[in-house]
Amino acid sequence: MIESVVGFVLGDEGAEWPEGGGLRIDLSYGAQKVFSPQKCPFGCDTHNTVAIHWDADGGGIYANNISNRHPSGDTAMAGMGVLIAGGSTDVVGTAIDANYFHHCGQLPRNNHEHCMYPSHLRDGTVTDNLVYDSADRGIQNYPSPDNVVESGNLVVSGRNVGMSLNTPVSNMTLEHNVVVFNDDKNFNVGADMGGTNDAFRDNCTYMADGSSGVTGGLGVTVVNNVAADPQLVADWEAGTAKVTNATCAAKLPPGSRFLP
Repeated sequence: MIESVVGFVLGDEGAEWPEGGGLRIDLSYGAQKVFSPQKCPFGCDTHNTVAIHWDADGGGIYANNISNRHPSGDTAMAGMGVLIAGGSTDVVGTAIDANYFHHCGQLPRNNHEHCMYPSHLRDGTVTDNLVYDSADRGIQNYPSPDNVVESGNLVVSGRNVGMSLNTPVSNMTLEHNVVVFNDDKNFNVGADMGGTNDAFRDNCTYMADGSSGVTGGLGVTVVNNVAADPQLVADWEAGTAKVTNATCAAKLPPGSRFLP
C-alpha cells in the first residue's frame, strides 16, 4: 500500500484498537516488492511483502491491527508494518496513534524488517501504540526523523531492539513508554549517532534478566526512567494489554489504555 494523498486518514481517528472502526490489515497477503542490488548495496531482501508506505504530509494511521508475517513462515511473505519514507522531502505532521502492530518481519530475523519505521517523519507523533513480536526493531528511528514525539507506547517481546535512535536523528522525545522484554535491548543508541537534543525519559523498561536494557549515546538525554517488571496481563490475539505493576504503570500518560 502506497499512500501519497495529503491529509489521508487510515483507520478510525480518535479511537483505539480494538474499539472503533479501525482496520485489520495483514500485509503478508499483499504485493511483493523486488529490490535491485543497486538500490540495496547493504544487502536488503531479494523480495518481501510491501509495508504501508506513507509519503504525504498530515493525516495519520489510527486504531488499526497491522501485521506482516505469514503463518507459513515464508520469508517472501513478511516485512515491515509502516514505512514513513518521504520522497525528495520529509513527511510532515503525520500521526501514528492507538494501533496494534504485531508479527512484523521474517524469522529468522534479517535486520531490515521493523514494525514501525518513521525514517523521514518530521513534526509528527507516534502515540498509544501496542507493538508486539517484531522480528527486528519495534520502532526504528533512522536515518533522519526530526521533532517527533513518541509517547505512551507499549513495545514488548521483540526479537531485537524495542526503540532505537541512530545517525543525525534530532529533537526526538521518547517519553512515558513501556518498553519491555525485547531480546537484545529495550532502548538503543546506534554507533553512528550524530543527532542533537534527543531524550529518552520517564519510561519503564525491563529485560528478562531484570536489567533495564537501556543504552545511551551522544546527544541523547536518558533520565528519570525506571526498570520494573510490568506484570502484563495481555491477550495478544485480541491486541489488548494492561501494565499491572504500579511502579511501571506510573510512567504511562494519564488515561492510557494500557493502565489497569
